[in-house]
Amino acid sequence: MAELIVILGPTASGKSNVSLELARRLSDKGLFPELINADSMQLYQGMDIATAKLTPQEREEFPHHMFDVSPPETEMTVVQYQEKARLVIEEIISRGGLPILVGGSMLYLQSVIYQMEFAPTDEQIRKNLEGELDELGPGALLARLRELDPDSAERLDVGDERRIIRALELHQLRGRGLDEFNKQPPLWKTAKFLVLMLKESS
Repeated sequence: MAELIVILGPTASGKSNVSLELARRLSDKGLFPELINADSMQLYQGMDIATAKLTPQEREEFPHHMFDVSPPETEMTVVQYQEKARLVIEEIISRGGLPILVGGSMLYLQSVIYQMEFAPTDEQIRKNLEGELDELGPGALLARLRELDPDSAERLDVGDERRIIRALELHQLRGRGLDEFNKQPPLWKTAKFLVLMLKESS
């Protein structure tokens, strides 16, 4: 038996319904499934209708985690999600449960199941670069990036303002650009792992 089950797919592909039905069948076999949200929008309080979030009543049948964990005005980064979701999974396994990770936000899913090491950030450097963007424009910053890091610059154009700033920030912090994270093939914690991928419904 897998120690972690992942259900992924695009919006409106039926992930929530599949996860509940799977949880019921696993429960009938004497297992103790618990579901973990991996949809980046369902992390936020109040984001219910547009995100097709399960209602509190629908979540009563089985334990659900990582829903409504952040106010909408406070961004939950992938790094923060990775830390919180992995802790939840460890707690579920430690008490004999079977975690089921459900969602369509690929980076959030990958951050949990792969050995991903995220690039550093620096708020002051970013603020300085944003000030330069306002003053000089994206063309000037992209030209600077071409001199410092041609490989990263080659992947961008002047419309990619946020990524230009990010690439320059990373270059200042570590001397290289947009390889945002290091995703190693080994899975986190365990190879006992099952993925169910759903297709978009017609």
